[in-house]
Amino acid sequence: MRNIPEVQKNMPDKKPLENYEKPKREIPMAGRCVHEVGDDTMELTTERMQLGCRIISDTFGFNIGETKDAKIPVAVSGRVLAYPYESREIYRKNIGRPVCSGPNGTISIMTDEEYRDKGYCCLGIISAVPDYERWGEDNVLVDGRIWIYVR
Repeated sequence: MRNIPEVQKNMPDKKPLENYEKPKREIPMAGRCVHEVGDDTMELTTERMQLGCRIISDTFGFNIGETKDAKIPVAVSGRVLAYPYESREIYRKNIGRPVCSGPNGTISIMTDEEYRDKGYCCLGIISAVPDYERWGEDNVLVDGRIWIYVR
């Protein structure tokens, strides 16, 4: 299993994490890539280029397959924070490139050939690699994630 990098704590000129207000809502597995199983359920992606994928969102999302027991807010438009498979530095050098599913619920950068041959596997494009620890009014923890524009 791939470890997701931890956010550096106590960065210069920043408040320590413990001084931040707690998020207004916590979404389990936010930022993870999931794929539809076909029975109104979703599972974490296990490999690159899986079909029927979405990103679980704590920045904005709509619930799909909502029941009294399950609510999965997935990003359907705009930007979403997602966990990268490759290093964050590689994403910094590839702003605007397409991404697909990756192992362990991550996203992965697509090659030109993959995009040309299997563009339907594209989740979105790389938008930004944030250096801040928290985002928005809901005080969302970035936690090493990157921004992608969802397609």
